[in-house]
Order: sequence, then structure tokens, then C-alpha cells
Amino acid sequence: MPAAASGPTALIRSLRIKCSSLNRLQKDVKAYTSETTSAQAALEKWRNMDPKDRDEDWEWNVKNAEKVVKDTEQMVPLTQEKVQAVLDDLKDLVETLKSEGDEEVLKSSEYETACKALETQASEQ
Repeated sequence: MPAAASGPTALIRSLRIKCSSLNRLQKDVKAYTSETTSAQAALEKWRNMDPKDRDEDWEWNVKNAEKVVKDTEQMVPLTQEKVQAVLDDLKDLVETLKSEGDEEVLKSSEYETACKALETQASEQ
């Protein structure tokens, strides 16, 4: 009996973890996108600085700003790939749960949240 009782609980926990991961990664994509925009603006500010206002650190500041832009630009697609991987895992789990038909899991708020997340993602694509 204890194994059966932990089965739905473990599945619900797995849904909760995958949904939380998805939310975190989606926020990360937005943050990296915003950070990239800000970093590009800072780089342009340094590049467009009047030569008479440049100090001895100007070149270093430009190179540093270029590095920040490059680093943040690289994070966007990497994080989007992670989002897609979590979405694929979540979709597989939801489909498996539908076919198994465990009422406790199918009626859980975590299952409902997972289905909504998948619907939202499908409508955005």
C-alpha cells in the first residue's frame, strides 16, 4: 500500500518541479533579453563617447561592454533550449499521465497548471 500511495504523490511532485523549472527558465529568457538590450545600449554609449571626454580606461570599458553583450547574447538561445527541453519533458509526462488515468493526479492543481503551461506555450508558437 505505501508504494501506491507514494506513486501519485511522486508524480504530482514531478509536475510541480517541471512547472517551476519552466517558469524560472522563462523568466531567465526575459531577463537575459532585457540585459542584452541594456548591455548593447551601454556599449553604444561608450562607443559614441566624445573623444575629448574619454579617459585612459575608455578602451577597457569598450572591450568590457563588448564582452558583456557577447555573454548575454549567448545566454538567450542556451536558455531557450533549456525551456524547450523542459517543455518536451512536461508534455511527455502529461501525455503519460493522461493515458494512465490516475484520478488523483489528473484532478490535482499541479496537473492543471502543467496543462495550462503547455496550452500557453502552444498558443505563443
